[in-house]
Amino acid sequence: MRGNTHAAGATQYSTDPGPRVGGIGGLLNAATDFINSSAALVVLEGRLAVLSVIVMLAAGVIAAMLLVSVWLFLLAAIAFSLVRAGWPWEGVLVGMAIANIVAAGA
Repeated sequence: MRGNTHAAGATQYSTDPGPRVGGIGGLLNAATDFINSSAALVVLEGRLAVLSVIVMLAAGVIAAMLLVSVWLFLLAAIAFSLVRAGWPWEGVLVGMAIANIVAAGA
């Protein structure tokens, strides 16, 4: 029994045993708490893993778009330079198409 002291100084005893600390009940409570905590941790780790995969996929898509943009701008700059140098634009376009096919195969 635990004693509660009021403002007047009188102590009253309650019949509430409080939380169980030892014995089989305590072991079961500890096991239940451990399982609940472990399950919550697994759920949180799963959420973090899913968010990490989403971020990695988005970064991969953005990197691929930037790489394609750089490749196309490079080809356009080369084609522009060749046409200004006097090459026929039909030949330059065929050359750029061949460069794309070769780059796609690599």
